[in-house]
Amino acid sequence: MLSTASRARSANTRIFLHEYALGNFLFAGDIVSFGNRRVLHGRASYSVAAGTENQRHLQGTYIDLDEINSRRRLLKQKLNLGVFSH
Repeated sequence: MLSTASRARSANTRIFLHEYALGNFLFAGDIVSFGNRRVLHGRASYSVAAGTENQRHLQGTYIDLDEINSRRRLLKQKLNLGVFSH
């Protein structure tokens, strides 16, 4: 069995392998949503040309999953779609 340190080194090595990475270019108005507990995320560097209005704007928001699941369940009940299941 691997030690905790060995497992951590192995995981850290895999994090930087391109075969496990997904890249995406975003444009003005694009939104990305993901489960923060299940995704390791990061951003690549970029440069802005002098005198341009191109600025990077990142805004985080958080949603309580209990509220989402409750609303989904109530909507299904209202539409007679049966009991909510995963």
